[in-house]
Amino acid sequence: MQGSDRQSGVAASGPRSRCHATVHQVWDAFTRGEQPHVHAGDLKLDHRAKMSVKVKQQSTSNVFR
Repeated sequence: MQGSDRQSGVAASGPRSRCHATVHQVWDAFTRGEQPHVHAGDLKLDHRAKMSVKVKQQSTSNVFR
């Protein structure tokens, strides 16, 4: 068997892989860390954020319902 199971330049993804990407925050300024992400972005994140806003708006208007 030649080489290893892990291919060069290919990110491992799965339940056991850990993303080492970091973000640095100074007050309200965010900068990327040195390590890149090893996974794809969450495609449902935008939808979840919009739904969260709608739920919060409805819940504040219907507090005693």
